[in-house]
Amino acid sequence: MAGDPFSIKGVEFYGEWKAAKKPHRLPRHKNTGLEIVLVSKGELRWEVENKEVELRADTLFYTLPWQEHGGVEEMQPSCEISYLCLTLAKRYAKPQCRFQFHRIFGFTPAEERVISSALTGCRVQAIPASSEAAWLFTHFFKIIREPVPLWQSRARDTIKLMIAHLAGVVTTRRNSESRIVEAERRVRVFAKILPARHAEPWTLQSMSEACRLGRTQFALLLKKHTGDTPVTYLNRIRLREAQRLLHQSTRSITEIALAVGFNSSQYFATVFKEFTDMDARSFRAQAAVYGLKGSIPLKVGHHGL
Repeated sequence: MAGDPFSIKGVEFYGEWKAAKKPHRLPRHKNTGLEIVLVSKGELRWEVENKEVELRADTLFYTLPWQEHGGVEEMQPSCEISYLCLTLAKRYAKPQCRFQFHRIFGFTPAEERVISSALTGCRVQAIPASSEAAWLFTHFFKIIREPVPLWQSRARDTIKLMIAHLAGVVTTRRNSESRIVEAERRVRVFAKILPARHAEPWTLQSMSEACRLGRTQFALLLKKHTGDTPVTYLNRIRLREAQRLLHQSTRSITEIALAVGFNSSQYFATVFKEFTDMDARSFRAQAAVYGLKGSIPLKVGHHGL
């Protein structure tokens, strides 16, 4: 528990909450070190720098020394958590990109740069706890409860593994998020340039290759960005151009269909009907009377990938 008489150099405090009928008190506070928390059972509603964070069971969570945190409601429901706060080389009252641990942990400057960069650069400080994280916490508290010769060294070694594990998971998660952000950026750029290149013979494969993505990921991201599947989005763009040509030119419907990128007038006719509830000839007649602004808008499509 937090009042354990066995102190560990390099550790400011540590403890466990066990499930209890009475709620736990968790006022807002700041620590002088790095706090790592494992939520084993139950849920907590915390705030970090006035932003609410929901901590569910099997969640690993950490707070940096300059971050004020505590319960959204001061009294927290029954839950089970393990926590420890690690001493840093000095007090960091303001946000930092780099920080150093107590020298007793033996991290090299290069290791500290990697760890601190990972932890300060992560947007989400609550991550799913792996079986390794759960084991490390369990092992740490087993050492604390059953002190034997060199127990402090063993406890610190376990903590060092825990820090390295946390930094590794956070780095992997951040790299994954970066790849997703980059993929979304490529899809947004593609969606912007497609209207100017709508007449090209696009397929799902060629569109995804243009974004350097797999077909499934490309299709999911494009739908997230536009609300349409790739085929629907492409057809919508082509039909807008076809509507403009039907209104402003005297070209035949077949010529227009091929000009905007459809490979046959039959497919063009089918898609035009699905999107507008009329055929191209009727649309041209209506546009001649009412103008393009008065034309039937394109409906939300329902085509597959």
